[in-house]
Amino acid sequence: MTGPIHVRLCGVWKAFGPRQVLRGVDLAIERGRVNILTGGSGQGKSLLLDLLTGKLQPDAGEILVEGEDMGVLGQHSALEERLTVAENVARRLRERRRPAGARRLRGLVGEMLRRLGIPESDYGKFPAQIPPGVQRRVALACAMVTEPKILVCDEPTTALDPIAARQVEEALAGAASRLGTTVIVVTLDLSLAFRIGHRISVLEGGRIVASGTPHKLAAKPGPAVRRLIEALGPPVGWPSQRREG
Repeated sequence: MTGPIHVRLCGVWKAFGPRQVLRGVDLAIERGRVNILTGGSGQGKSLLLDLLTGKLQPDAGEILVEGEDMGVLGQHSALEERLTVAENVARRLRERRRPAGARRLRGLVGEMLRRLGIPESDYGKFPAQIPPGVQRRVALACAMVTEPKILVCDEPTTALDPIAARQVEEALAGAASRLGTTVIVVTLDLSLAFRIGHRISVLEGGRIVASGTPHKLAAKPGPAVRRLIEALGPPVGWPSQRREG
């Protein structure tokens, strides 16, 4: 590790009935960096986020988090259907008790929505009136607008076109570089992982089986990384000679 640790998982186990999903996960999350958690489908990545955010408790092991200021983007865009796009984001600011006059509030909301590429014509629309990809970005705006110390995102670019996905990537990278936010991203998108991740960890068989910087993993991909690329496809720019064949 090259930076201070913000979140640490020590020997975390979690089962559902007879199925043991996590088997002693050890993971260190660097402060102020984009930390990527990836792995094949059904490996427990989203479960790990539920443990990190406190939705679930581990059967054994420890999760150590410095502070509780956390923004969360789950797999589903949980927006209030009775509120407009702008009202959803403003409500999040009010819930976090950040006092602001009406003009200041509108400015903060508009700034965040613009950063995520959401057109002003959508601000007054209700969630049902905008496409799923825009809903996804609005939900991310809700998670980011209070500038939390930790930002947890589960598949943030799901249902997004390439332009919108890149805007989301830039927003996540900017949260780390400009604000010092600790960003934790679960994703199957290896191109995203290698573009913006400072550290990538691979979950397989209930354990972290590989972890390192994108440069390190690309230069010397071990068996776990090669299996993942075989399953998901190589990230953009991955040298063809790295492919398992």
